[in-house]
Amino acid sequence: IEHMLFRFTYSRVIWKQCHIKHNYPQRLDNELTAFNWLKYQLRSKKCFNHYIRWTVFLPILIWYIWTTRNGRIFQRNNSYPNISHVISSAQKFFLIGKWGPTNIPKKTIHIKWEPPIEGFFKSNINGSCLGNPGRGGIGEIFRDSNRNWILGFNMGFAHTTNIQMEPMSLLQGLKLAIQKRLTPLVIETDCQELINLLTNDNCLYQNIIDDCRFLLTEAGTPILKHAFKEANGVANKLAKNGCNLDSFDKLMLYYYPPAFAIS
Repeated sequence: IEHMLFRFTYSRVIWKQCHIKHNYPQRLDNELTAFNWLKYQLRSKKCFNHYIRWTVFLPILIWYIWTTRNGRIFQRNNSYPNISHVISSAQKFFLIGKWGPTNIPKKTIHIKWEPPIEGFFKSNINGSCLGNPGRGGIGEIFRDSNRNWILGFNMGFAHTTNIQMEPMSLLQGLKLAIQKRLTPLVIETDCQELINLLTNDNCLYQNIIDDCRFLLTEAGTPILKHAFKEANGVANKLAKNGCNLDSFDKLMLYYYPPAFAIS
């Protein structure tokens, strides 16, 4: 073990790349065996760098030396080890776990709806489904840069799926924006999948996606971006209410905020 870790050429190379002395005794008759040395090192409180503790870096380094040795013996791979690979693996391990040398303070981010810039309208869209498939609903709200409610709508569907409701909400909202001249426009959705659908082809609802692309152009190519659910709450309430409407495929317009949307 001592020879593998410290004496072979490739192991000496990688220790040199670390710029850290391993402090393993040069004389083999020393009482400090490999086991005791490793035990001592794993109790150390020193750090390899600002992010990685020595107790995390060392086991990964030893494992890398071991795999290098096996590659040389069994695969005839004579390449020398590279410390950057070890550091990269240790950093990934650090990011997955909680091994930082200091506790990183958590930062609270307060999420809220933000108005568009002056002269723009912002619409928030959402789709909902009671079951998948099941009764569905879509909802959207238009507001201006002063946070004023301009227009809202929802619509119910007798039988649909979650993913179908998302592009349907965008499609109906674009029709309304063009009809009511609610442009220039910024559109927010909490469904990242909808944004992905618009950049890909051969999806299940390709006809709806193609119509959305056409109307996006007709509406002046508005900005479509992702928003957290917490900032999309009103549209979510409109869509959920749409699931419970008595009539299907009928557009319900709200020129003033309905009670269920602001409660």
